[in-house]
Amino acid sequence: MLKTKNNSSEEKYWEIQKLYLESDELRFSFWSDVINLQSVPVIQERFDNLELWQKDLLLAMFQYLTPFEENADKHGAAYLKRYEARNGEFIPGEKHKKEIIALIKCGAVLNKNFLNVNLKTSKSMRIINRLEELYDYCLKPIEINIREYSKNKTYLIENNAKNRFINKYYFQFKYLINGQDDSYDDIDDLYRLVTDNSEIPESVYLKIAKKEKIDTNRERKYWLADLKSRNYIIDYFNEYKRNEKIIADGLNEIEELKAKLANSERYVIHEYEPKTINEKLLFIQLNNAKVKLSYEQFLKGRDKKLTNDLLKEIDSLNLTTIREKYFRVEK
Repeated sequence: MLKTKNNSSEEKYWEIQKLYLESDELRFSFWSDVINLQSVPVIQERFDNLELWQKDLLLAMFQYLTPFEENADKHGAAYLKRYEARNGEFIPGEKHKKEIIALIKCGAVLNKNFLNVNLKTSKSMRIINRLEELYDYCLKPIEINIREYSKNKTYLIENNAKNRFINKYYFQFKYLINGQDDSYDDIDDLYRLVTDNSEIPESVYLKIAKKEKIDTNRERKYWLADLKSRNYIIDYFNEYKRNEKIIADGLNEIEELKAKLANSERYVIHEYEPKTINEKLLFIQLNNAKVKLSYEQFLKGRDKKLTNDLLKEIDSLNLTTIREKYFRVEK
């Protein structure tokens, strides 16, 4: 009591809050309502009753969490039209930008004290063990089973990009593009289709649409929505690209670690974003941060200029760029 005797009422309340775990006070199902902050009175009232730190925390969640966004263009044209009737044009990521704007306009501020409240974990291992992990994922020969004379025989083939494609993706792409056609399309053609393009070519979409008997004499977004609801080629395309990026990074890391191997250095990896993250964990992290903060420091951390800068240019940025520029995790 002596320590807080001369504090303002706000400072005293801040110190009292530190004595409580807030995990049951603020529920993150609030994400489903945040878009209605400026239009639904009961939601506005709920937000107005939050403490300043709680408002800032909700905004800071964008550093880690991507609130749920239904992929309105993956459930068919009829669903997309219903979505547009309720919410306007569907543009991936735009909903989250509107949520950020709504939070800021209702009092949330970018607060440096919360932007780096994260669970930092580190693990250490011998470099040779890490190299073994990378070898298994990036270079270990691929096992294939071939039936010969009523028996399965196992062969090892080189673990390279083309063999990975043939082993795991060739038949999926062949079927998704051509359906039940028994002809074996040229492997090189399909491989080049996936590797030489950053997106699936329009000609492929049109071929699939014809196979699926999808009417393309409509606005493109509607017939493409019907295609996405019946055919998963986009998912396989993105999965292949994602896996190859991981392997490319792994191969680069192998070369870097080889140079360090002779020095008997330890391999240390830092993880800044928990694999499973939920409201309780976030509150525990916040609670740890608050113990170190005075009310004055909390207020100084509220960067209104940076928040206004975000509002000014948010329309021209995507969510990834917004995170990198305004919600950056300091390593």
